[in-house]
Amino acid sequence: MKNLKIGARLGLAFAVVLALLLAMAATSLTRMQTAGDLTYRLVNTSTKNQQTVSEWRKAVEVNDALIDAVYHAGDVGVVAQLAPRLRDNVRRAEALQADVDANLLNMKVRVFLDRAKELRGAYDGARDAVLEAKLSGDPARLEQAYNAQFVPRARAFEAALEEFANRQSTATGAVGTTILTSYAETRIILLVLAVAAIILGAGFAWFITRSITAPLRQAVEVAERVADGDLGSRVDAQGRDEVAQLMEALGRMNANLAARRSRRRPAKSRAATRTCRAAPSSRPVRSRKPRPRWRNSPPPCARTPNTRAAPMAWPPAPPASPAKAARWSTRWSAPWAASTRRRSASSTSSA
Repeated sequence: MKNLKIGARLGLAFAVVLALLLAMAATSLTRMQTAGDLTYRLVNTSTKNQQTVSEWRKAVEVNDALIDAVYHAGDVGVVAQLAPRLRDNVRRAEALQADVDANLLNMKVRVFLDRAKELRGAYDGARDAVLEAKLSGDPARLEQAYNAQFVPRARAFEAALEEFANRQSTATGAVGTTILTSYAETRIILLVLAVAAIILGAGFAWFITRSITAPLRQAVEVAERVADGDLGSRVDAQGRDEVAQLMEALGRMNANLAARRSRRRPAKSRAATRTCRAAPSSRPVRSRKPRPRWRNSPPPCARTPNTRAAPMAWPPAPPASPAKAARWSTRWSAPWAASTRRRSASSTSSA
């Protein structure tokens, strides 16, 4: 991550957060669309089919009651009186059946509808047989048509309708449960994505802030030390981002300043030496031998130039070794004697 630029880090963090937000939006839209489709199916298909099946069963029960009235009636004219109402109920039952057949989407429930439709054909035939037997005036035939044909077939048809209605009610409840489950799952998914977005956003914010402020704090410390004159601090630049480039620039600046300081020190010493040698003197200029430098004595540039003659300092003690003592005597005796003669000549001329 440190090899990325600051802009790339921020862009990556925003991209992750935006991706989570887009995932939240896409999930919510998809789940809402699914829930909307299921709700539409529940209201306009399942619940409507359940109501239609209930009305269909009522129409069948009315038809059963009319056939029972025809069977128990003593007058044949009751057939003519009840036939129009019976035909109206039959047409209504057919319309309700066609409506259910057109709107039914659950294939598992359609199996029970097909079973009810098959039994309805036998039921209609038994009903017509009862009416014909009643119009014929034959009691045995009427008894046979009613008890042997109509009653068993009516019960089977009503049982098939009841089973279909129960299956339709179960399917409607399942659709409602699916809608509630979808809403609950959508809520959980949105909460998880929101929490993930918050955690990742906070984590990226903390990491990016730390990756920027910590090197900047180090750069400020280096700059303060350089401002105080400390050029020996070491700058460690890690990464390839802008802060690392700043640290590298500070390191190069520190190294260049240290190199310039090391180059200026000998030049200053030489300048001081030239200044010391060029200092004016009140004594008359005459050729003389250079004054010897005593061992461990400071260089001429480090001594303050004198305007008057100063007595020569006593030479250091001779070494203990005989060979070194001889060399010491040869080195120091001649300059000291010359200096003594010059002082005596100077005093004589002044007198």
